[in-house]
Amino acid sequence: IKDKNISGKITSYKLILDVDLTVINVKNSKKIEKKFMKSNSYSVADNHSDTLSNEKRTLENLAETITEDIINFLSIYLKN
Repeated sequence: IKDKNISGKITSYKLILDVDLTVINVKNSKKIEKKFMKSNSYSVADNHSDTLSNEKRTLENLAETITEDIINFLSIYLKN
């Protein structure tokens, strides 16, 4: 829960996506661990199905952002 209004009704939620990545280089057995974390909030809609759609869209955006971060990390790591 991120925010509530004066009457105590929830108006927005905060969603956190946390990924632990472990990469093991099979050539030299070098192990690298990296943590990725992103968060974003979404609004509570007037009906439940719209709130669920907001949550789903937010999760998809977070997953896409973390995927890009992992790809960037791996491309830099694999260049070395």
